[in-house]
Amino acid sequence: MAQGIEETDGLTAQELLQQATINSLPEEELAIFDQLIQLIQQVKYAGSEVDRREALTLAKTLLSFSSAKKY
Repeated sequence: MAQGIEETDGLTAQELLQQATINSLPEEELAIFDQLIQLIQQVKYAGSEVDRREALTLAKTLLSFSSAKKY
């Protein structure tokens, strides 16, 4: 089993899953994914609760848009 882990070039299971997910996304959804990553970073480093709420609201909007486009 250790040999299988070594073949992943040190990537964790979560990183491998993210990579597989990103590789299968259409370009439009990949752009949304990139925006979500930026928003998550904004929330993480936001200086105030208002900044956090604004970033989270935008993230939810992006996610709902992405989900709605699939149907």
